[in-house]
Amino acid sequence: MTGTALARITTEDAGGAFAVGARGERWPFEGRTAERAIVLAAAQGTGVTIVGSAGVGKTRLVTEALSGIDAQRYAVTWVFGTAAMSSVSLGAFAAFGSPGAPDADAVAALVAKVRAHAAGRQPVLVVDDAHLLDAVSIAVVEQLVLHHGGSFVLTARSDDSRELLTRLSTVDGSVLVDLAELARPEVVRIVERVLEAPANRALHKRIWAATGGNPLLLRVLVQAAIASGAIRRPNGTCIWTGPIVVNQQLADVVNAQLGSRSDQERRLLELLAFGEPLALDVIATLAGGDVIEALESLDLVRVDGSGEDARVWLGHPIYGEVLRAECRRLRSARLLGELADAVGTDTASPGDRLRAAVWLLDSDATAPAEFWLDAAREAWRRFDPLLTQRMATRAMALGATPAVLEALVGSLIHDGRSGQADELLADLRTRADDRQRPLLDFLGAFRLHFGLGESGRASELLTGPLAAADASLRDRAALLECHVRACGGRTQAALDAVDALLDRPDVADSIRHGALAVRAQMLMLRGRRREARQIADALRERALPDTETADVPIGMYLEWIDADIRMADLEFAEVEAAMERQLDAVQRWTLGVELYAALAAAAARQRGRLSDALRWSRSGARVEPSDQFTSATCMALAELAHTNALLGNHRHAAKDLALAEACSRPGWQYPGFAVELARPWVVASSGDVRTAIELAVEFAGRAAALEAWHVEAIALHDAARLGAAAAVCTRLEELATSMDGPDVPLYAAHARALADSDAAGLERVGADFERAGLLLYAAEATARAAEHYGRAGLDRRAELARGQASRLVAQCQGARTPALAGLRMPELTARERQIAELAMSGLTNPQIALRLHLSRRTVENRLYAIYTKLGISSRDELRDSEIPEIPATSELEYGSLYRRSL
Repeated sequence: MTGTALARITTEDAGGAFAVGARGERWPFEGRTAERAIVLAAAQGTGVTIVGSAGVGKTRLVTEALSGIDAQRYAVTWVFGTAAMSSVSLGAFAAFGSPGAPDADAVAALVAKVRAHAAGRQPVLVVDDAHLLDAVSIAVVEQLVLHHGGSFVLTARSDDSRELLTRLSTVDGSVLVDLAELARPEVVRIVERVLEAPANRALHKRIWAATGGNPLLLRVLVQAAIASGAIRRPNGTCIWTGPIVVNQQLADVVNAQLGSRSDQERRLLELLAFGEPLALDVIATLAGGDVIEALESLDLVRVDGSGEDARVWLGHPIYGEVLRAECRRLRSARLLGELADAVGTDTASPGDRLRAAVWLLDSDATAPAEFWLDAAREAWRRFDPLLTQRMATRAMALGATPAVLEALVGSLIHDGRSGQADELLADLRTRADDRQRPLLDFLGAFRLHFGLGESGRASELLTGPLAAADASLRDRAALLECHVRACGGRTQAALDAVDALLDRPDVADSIRHGALAVRAQMLMLRGRRREARQIADALRERALPDTETADVPIGMYLEWIDADIRMADLEFAEVEAAMERQLDAVQRWTLGVELYAALAAAAARQRGRLSDALRWSRSGARVEPSDQFTSATCMALAELAHTNALLGNHRHAAKDLALAEACSRPGWQYPGFAVELARPWVVASSGDVRTAIELAVEFAGRAAALEAWHVEAIALHDAARLGAAAAVCTRLEELATSMDGPDVPLYAAHARALADSDAAGLERVGADFERAGLLLYAAEATARAAEHYGRAGLDRRAELARGQASRLVAQCQGARTPALAGLRMPELTARERQIAELAMSGLTNPQIALRLHLSRRTVENRLYAIYTKLGISSRDELRDSEIPEIPATSELEYGSLYRRSL
């Protein structure tokens, strides 16, 4: 048995050529390390029985395990149980020739043939799909194993308890392996090995959801997606576009697992394919309890929960894809109608009402406009703009009420489809009367700002024609003006607009809450972190629902504010965890995905976890040009550019920055800060550090003019890291005294130590950065300390600092910045490496001395030298360290570019 070979598949599209399996290797084998060792050991002993569900990889595991067997001592023979031959006596041994009548003599003859093939070696009989063997073939296996010294390797379905399995699995010394699906990290590694490129989070999430880690389904699904062009690789990152492709191979695999089902069973499976999960009482009414029990016994459906909470699901996520693909249109419409009737449109659950609306919509059924509007609002609360648009469009067809118009236009703009929103508004303006025009002006201003970034034109509408609108719309216009000023980075102007709005009488709570959120964000930009956090915490405690109108969803806005505050408080790990939770909630909303991925990437980048930052930014960034984008698009692309620059990937960084700049708009200054912070590092990654410094200092000045002092401090610190510490340290110290929060004082201390060439000060601030979790900054400060110690002739101190810096760099996942360019990584001698590896394995000093024929004192001295080079002080720290592979004489290529530039 050999694994499936990968064919070279190339897809040409707007993103460029995409090739997979270019080297023609087998489908990757990942994980199963422990199981592989167990199977090999058991095959060389008594035997092993491997059970697992269909497609879980039992045969592949055996193949991989036995590839390591000693062929001089063991002779492996494979036989295969098949459904076609299960009723034929000795059918599994047909390849050995016809032994005649299936009696004791025939059994003995086959055993003799297998032993003759072994030629004095121990026979190892592999029986694949042992549950499909006929009775006489079972006798051959038993004779060989129980009476002739052979060992066995059996594979079988988990739910099968044939006599052979029962008897052999209880033989003394035999082993039972219950093989589970692959874990999610293993699936990620397989996918990226097959694609020969990294993939974004959405692709991995989709594959995991569809396959659940089943290796067979994983292979078929990915190969089908590649062949159809659904998986593409623009800009070096693989993405999945369009629906899951159900080709004939995938359909055959799934239908083989579903088996031959009765009409009632097939109907129940199809109902679940369109409606899962369904309440147990609903599905029992539709299909009958007996049918559910029969399918559950076959693991084709599963029931979670109990009582009123019991819900029925398909046994595997991919079943639904195939069942839906194989349903004709009229049958699909009928099934959807049955589901909607069974659940009801007047159910108390908003979620069930929304599901019923989807079923009715897909079955072309009719319903009142208010029903579709309620469904649109519920879809918006669930961060699903595309579904919001579908529901609102259906409601629109029944009458363009203000509420319907807001739902549709708002969802289009927030999804980056401002062109479609403009077409809709233009059409409505031709038919609008005087009562409708204020709302159209408001939505037009909303589109100008959030859709196009044209804040000036938006403000003209908000402060002009809308002055004659009713009080409610005037308040909403005033809140939108707050957002226009805030997004433009005009912190004081935004705060003035917030104060004016809050001073109005009878302002609705939703408007007041939105204004307070703007205030919190502007205070954060001005360095008043404590006040910002108090406001944000108070708003969050009220468990505010997202607005049903076209306005900014306050829940999303608060997550953004909270992330900024937490990063200023150096709570980077908490930000990453929070953003991951939010990404799961907004996976169907591009703006939300881009925003939360950008924030997670920023947190990981500042921690120095650059591979993590790259993974996050790839998950959110659109890696190809598009005319559908939002202010969050440039944030996500800027983080991708920033991280690639810190990793030294200048070509990718420059391309990502160009895309980010193409998405930037004058009215989106605040989201555009990410672009401005990335630009110096992209330029620096080309070796032009002087220009990079000029860009960082120039942007810091613009941030100061906007009174965005916290952003100014970040830009000045970047300038210091790039080599301009003397020019910026005094201003950073001024900012540190006028702002609260722990981050800016650290930046100021770092800049001052750099400006003064204070090696001890750099060591101290490096330790402070490390305690705060800012590993890249810690590595840079400590590397500079080593440099200054060396220049002062303090070789011992320089060596210690170099070891510390090297330890920190090893945690930064490939960072390459100017401060690290001159860092010589510590080189362990061959003997030191040997001692380090033995110590890491748990051996004591006397044991190492005995093993290497050294004195105990020599081992102690060598360990001290190792600790010094690695910047650690104990054996416990050594176990957590990475032994550097880079020789002491090596130097990063573009590090020399940095120094030549300076």
